[in-house]
Amino acid sequence: MAEHVIGPAGSPLHALAAEGVSPWLDGPSRACPARAAEGVRGAVSDPAALAADAAGHDGCREQLRHLAQRSAAPDTAVLALSAYDLRSACDALRPVFESSHGLDGHASMDLDARLVHDSAATAAAAVALHRAALRDNALVKIPATAAGLAAARACLERGVGVHLTEVCSVRHHRAALDACLDGLERARAAGRDLARVPVCVSLAVGPLEDAVDARLAALGTAEAAALRGTA
Repeated sequence: MAEHVIGPAGSPLHALAAEGVSPWLDGPSRACPARAAEGVRGAVSDPAALAADAAGHDGCREQLRHLAQRSAAPDTAVLALSAYDLRSACDALRPVFESSHGLDGHASMDLDARLVHDSAATAAAAVALHRAALRDNALVKIPATAAGLAAARACLERGVGVHLTEVCSVRHHRAALDACLDGLERARAAGRDLARVPVCVSLAVGPLEDAVDARLAALGTAEAAALRGTA
């Protein structure tokens, strides 16, 4: 997934897209939205971006004030903020989604991390967020734990797009794909159009680069220092 700084046409992101790679923006916010025109093919939000919006963005604070006036519970407020940001990212990526016939141009949003080991609660939260977002290029991000894979199957069966993350090995990736295929088979058996049930299994490159940089820093040489940030 790409960093926040993304370049104009002809940039490395456009070169990646030309090779069939789909660079995703990690952590779009209301101040830095997902902009399809700059080579981004997808976007994934996270709790840090949502918290930054809640603390510093005027529009987000205004939304929170309206929710407070309605005495909305904290979980309801978080769902409202998440759905708004997910819709905004989906709308920004709509041109990519349409031009790629639904293969690219998706945006995904985290669920409550406290649900990670409860498959039923994860599936229920995913359905609620997906319904609130009201976008056919919206995905719900689910960690690929054992409970997460079970939740992904249930979500796909119900027509909810899924983005599986935290995949850490080839074996783990195979298990994630098996869960996705199982969910899609259930969706087809339920009479759903599979072209309208998107699914994504991803590897975040940020942690990989951080790990490489840490090893380079440990070497302590000028040559190693010059290579930091280039992985």
